[in-house]
Amino acid sequence: MTRLFLTVAVVVVLAMGCSSSVYVNPDEPDSLGGTGIDSQDVRTVAETMSRDLVGTSALAGASVKPRIALLPTINESRFRVDTDIITLQMRDFLNQYAGDKATFVNRERMAAIEAERNAKRTGAVSSSGEKMLSGVEYFLTGTIKSLSKSDKGVRSDYLYYSFELIDAESSDVVWSKGYDIKKVDKRSPLYR
Repeated sequence: MTRLFLTVAVVVVLAMGCSSSVYVNPDEPDSLGGTGIDSQDVRTVAETMSRDLVGTSALAGASVKPRIALLPTINESRFRVDTDIITLQMRDFLNQYAGDKATFVNRERMAAIEAERNAKRTGAVSSSGEKMLSGVEYFLTGTIKSLSKSDKGVRSDYLYYSFELIDAESSDVVWSKGYDIKKVDKRSPLYR
């Protein structure tokens, strides 16, 4: 009986210890620490970049609402990061802040778009009329770079996020801006 009681008690304690997830604000640092790319970094950079871009002459001063395609963000830092999260955050904030200043074109779903267009043109599905695929005036792209150093268990990481708005006809960079973050920590958690 005592052995059964101890086994049940151990199982209950282990189960309680395994279910300790807590919701935290993604704009705040978490308790794990570390010097890598965190949710608050991604959100802050994407929002700040979006606000800055919307105020540029390429968008705010345009006589015709330009179309922009977001290219994938390139990660050249030492950290493994899903750069699609950065690109999605940028697109979401840009759509929120741009209003009638720009239209964003989806290039990631071209296969599905072309399949639907073909189905409409062959009469397999209904259509409200044919349209041309939208061309773009600009490409928006970003790159993440980092400088890292460590000594006696302390790590320092400098992260630089650089964004460019590139004219799709001339290849001119009509806007660029960088955003930097530096972190120092004694712990080094595993980033995935």
